[in-house]
Amino acid sequence: MSMPLKGPILSSLVLALLGWESTSEAAVQCQRTLVANVVALDQPLMFNRLGAQNANGMMFALREDVVDDKMVPLSSGGAAVPGKVTLRPDKRPRPIVLRVAAGECLTVNLTNLLDYKANPNKDGIEAEEPEGEEEGPELENEAAEGFVADEQVAERMVGFQVNGMQAVNSIADISAYTGRNGNFFVSPGSTRSYTLYAEREGAFAATSKAATFGGEGTAGNVANGLFGQVVVVPKLGRTYRNTLTEEEMRLATTGRTATGQPVIDYEARYPQMQPWIAEGKAGKPIIAMVDGNEIINSETDAIVMGPNPDGSFPKSTYPLENLGKRNPALPNRLEAFRDFASQFADEVAGTQAFPGYWADPVMGHVLEPTRDSFMINYGSGGMGAEVVANRLGVGPMHDCLSCAYEEFFLSAHTVGDVGTLVDVPANVGLEHIRPGEVPPASAVGVKASMALFPAEPANVHHSYIGDFTKFRNTHNGHEQHIFHLHGHQWLFNPNDDNSDYIDAQGIGAGVGYTYEIANGGAGNRNRVAGDAIYHCHFYPHFAQGMWAMWRVHDVFEEGTRLEVSGQGENGFHSTPFALRSGKPAVGARALPDGEIVAGTPIPAIVPLPGKAMAPMPGKVVVVPKLSEALVAANDDDDEPEEEEDEEPANQEPVRKAIGSLALVDRSDANRNADGTLKNPGYPFWIGGMESSVGNRPPTPPLDMLDPVMARQLKESGKALWANLDPNQVDGWDGGLGRHALDGVSAGGEAETTTTKLDFTKVVHKAKPIYLPEEGTDVEQAAMQFHAQAEHQSFALIPGSQPVAKAFRTNGALPTAGAPFYEPCMDDRGKRLTQSSGVGEFFSGESLSGLNFRGSSAFTADHPRIYKGANIQFDAVYNKVGYHFPQARIIALWEDAWPVITKQRPPEPLVMRMNTFDCTMYQHTNLIPNIYEMDDYQVRTPTDVIGQHIHLPKWDLTAADGSANGWNYEDGILSPGSVVERVQAIR
Repeated sequence: MSMPLKGPILSSLVLALLGWESTSEAAVQCQRTLVANVVALDQPLMFNRLGAQNANGMMFALREDVVDDKMVPLSSGGAAVPGKVTLRPDKRPRPIVLRVAAGECLTVNLTNLLDYKANPNKDGIEAEEPEGEEEGPELENEAAEGFVADEQVAERMVGFQVNGMQAVNSIADISAYTGRNGNFFVSPGSTRSYTLYAEREGAFAATSKAATFGGEGTAGNVANGLFGQVVVVPKLGRTYRNTLTEEEMRLATTGRTATGQPVIDYEARYPQMQPWIAEGKAGKPIIAMVDGNEIINSETDAIVMGPNPDGSFPKSTYPLENLGKRNPALPNRLEAFRDFASQFADEVAGTQAFPGYWADPVMGHVLEPTRDSFMINYGSGGMGAEVVANRLGVGPMHDCLSCAYEEFFLSAHTVGDVGTLVDVPANVGLEHIRPGEVPPASAVGVKASMALFPAEPANVHHSYIGDFTKFRNTHNGHEQHIFHLHGHQWLFNPNDDNSDYIDAQGIGAGVGYTYEIANGGAGNRNRVAGDAIYHCHFYPHFAQGMWAMWRVHDVFEEGTRLEVSGQGENGFHSTPFALRSGKPAVGARALPDGEIVAGTPIPAIVPLPGKAMAPMPGKVVVVPKLSEALVAANDDDDEPEEEEDEEPANQEPVRKAIGSLALVDRSDANRNADGTLKNPGYPFWIGGMESSVGNRPPTPPLDMLDPVMARQLKESGKALWANLDPNQVDGWDGGLGRHALDGVSAGGEAETTTTKLDFTKVVHKAKPIYLPEEGTDVEQAAMQFHAQAEHQSFALIPGSQPVAKAFRTNGALPTAGAPFYEPCMDDRGKRLTQSSGVGEFFSGESLSGLNFRGSSAFTADHPRIYKGANIQFDAVYNKVGYHFPQARIIALWEDAWPVITKQRPPEPLVMRMNTFDCTMYQHTNLIPNIYEMDDYQVRTPTDVIGQHIHLPKWDLTAADGSANGWNYEDGILSPGSVVERVQAIR
């Protein structure tokens, strides 16, 4: 029996028969057609610096970025032979991102240059030779037999299907082979074009459906990296690169503002000379992602400008603005913005950094939930390999004495920036080591001499405080995920001011979301700088590597001057593709590292047009971190052995370089007019950057401030401490002042257990590095900088002269729990106190309305206070007696002992607050520093606990409840850990 036709269906049929078309059915009118010349190729993929990899990776890339086996770009006449091409050496492998504006069309000219046979790479990815060294046996990569991923599908046809985008010409524009339609896939050596219509703004997942068998969920070659994303930006949007190398920013600079920032020509082009000719870049745009009508850049991050002279968009771009109104949560929605692509992939094909551990039938099972298997943009930071690397003594965590378990796996102080790629991965020489085996001395310690790909060396997105920002999140895989971002929020529907206000979004396979960051964008309402982690909120996925960072900067970053820039004339590289190397020049501004002696590069971050540029930074350099133990001058892995027939040189023992530290210039030339230090910029003012990189960072300043010290600081007469209130604080350090522990190279000793049942680590001897509770001189310089609401600066207007404009920061003095970024403020930047009057917030009835007002009895100087204690107790769940002996919960201070002794029933801690309330949370850790083995978990170190919260505002660097990126370790040590450390120090 046939189903009856419903009304809407019948209406559509009648309209079609009468020759009428609804708007959605009308013929596509392309305002412009952009062309992307895309190549599908076999490309080995390295996922992180420890060595997780897929030697038989696959990807889509622009023809611009592909070279033949003689290193000639295909765009410059290179031979397009299947299986004989690779990504250009200076281009980091990333999933392709193609950006077009709403109303435009996209033509993808897809060329299939996959090898004719699947899995062409039979060996692992070879480590590069460190500069100035011959390759020795200890650097030979042994990851071959049994450890090379070979999960490519035998079928070598490819396609480029974009979920949610319309075909323009015919069904042949949909890259598929279904039903009675033709086969619209591409065989090796062939090319086919697909034209799609970008109807509306959004993020759209792109995959090949030519080989769907194999992989998880019949995903075919998705597990090998063959996927991408199409981003549709607002109508009339123009796209530019977000980060550059220092050389590229220098090439695009036409002058300097009165406050020192470079004046950028957004339309600058590479010189018509070598080495850019050999690289296929000569005469092409440096920053613009489109040349004429061809997309020439597919980077993960971008800047999107509107058609107005200052890069802004017309009011007609969005519904509310078109009516002269504004969504109160998105006050700067019409500005140019940062556009960050985040492509999730799960259960990827690959080999682990230490495959011998995962090959063990028992240990492999124990480590399975922490393997590198869940990726963002081809980068991973799985917890398991990081713990193993520390136990073996390799990688940036090689010297970390106190790195025990999960507490360090997100911290850049110990693991470096997530997803960093290096010349010599940490696993080289250890590919076959098994649990319990002692690694050879030649295979441990420092290996990497540089990070690679200086324009995007890590899985870190970059912006400045106050930049409007959008995330484009797609997922290619088979599992569900939850995208969660720290320190920032967005509306589920940015066109509706009544929409849900969220910081987490579930996402399934093939789905795409856009997250328009609320309250001004980067830094939120209280204008924070720091590292905002984002990750899958399913913890096993998080622990398997699905996390990345958004770094919000407070000073202008021109990029790290590189060693290779000294090769040629005028400070530019001379060897083609030399900008693969990210080794900083001596004396350059760069990030310190727990392994790389020269440090790692900071990308040049292109400023948004129309926005006040961040102030220029105070001077800081990277210096080697030296071990305290003396070694023979020639007993260094970086030096060749002496010939046997030569007399040994008469040299004094030396201290070996084991990594690097920051060094802030404290000369008069690097001070402000009032004598205070210039702000070196985040993250250089974070405690420990000059002393303990490679080890866990210290707690934030003022974090354990007690009433006595608060009163002393407030009565000292120093204006910086005017907002401290002894009645608000109740800190206690347990008898161990603010500190970090130095590493094994400083004489530290620990007893480590790494078995199928036990992962404990006990520190027996340690050297402390003490820091003042009120902060170091550099930390106080940063406090002073962010307490100033406005900084004289300029905004760039493309094609015109810069205009004077103030760069805004937090504007409030430090308080306990918020030493840099006071959260209790309104949209004018006013600190909400008992005497400040009502807060003024964006109201939306006009583009500048601030008529939404309110206040609370609980203010920044009189907050609501909750005192919570983390406790462990034997939780009884029912009358039968089912119980959990190691239950861990949070209780109010006065309820902790009654719950433990079963005098009071346990219950979840609920903190109730009203709109406009300011709240202080005082956090105590009463939990043992070991979780004893049970049926679910190995014996586990639990030496520190933090407290993270969603949705409110806080100091990102000091109150995020974790140790993310270069932020502080915002947690409280267990009583047992305090005792252990005190004994180790003594």
